[in-house]
Amino acid sequence: MYEVGEGTETNLERALYYYEKAAESGHVPSQLRLGTLYQQDEAGSQWGKVVHYLNLAAEQGSGEAACELGILHMTGKIKGEGTAKDRMQHALEQLDRAVQLGEAKAYLYLAKIYEEGLGGIDKDSQKAARYRRLASTKEMSSQ
Repeated sequence: MYEVGEGTETNLERALYYYEKAAESGHVPSQLRLGTLYQQDEAGSQWGKVVHYLNLAAEQGSGEAACELGILHMTGKIKGEGTAKDRMQHALEQLDRAVQLGEAKAYLYLAKIYEEGLGGIDKDSQKAARYRRLASTKEMSSQ
């Protein structure tokens, strides 16, 4: 409502306030939305909050949130401690978690990591092909 000005003036600060109240009470869609909004400049690119809210959603079974965390680690947007390979290991863990939670899109990112050998992960064309097949199978079964 406040985010898009539906029935009222647009007020991102107020929208964030209500999303946070809902997110802290366990509302997964609000947690996901905050994870997205805090990545944007309008909300101040607050990466600690991005990770916090996406983790909350993933802990409650959101494969979408786990996948987003994996992507953010994979692309280096979440800067953790350690080497590039350590960060890519975090990406693999989150993407695997997403797969376990039923997020088919995560297979494509796993395939990319192994196909290109991102972040010091050994290239593995067989794993990459398997993940692509699984993505295709999961996407077809969800239609």
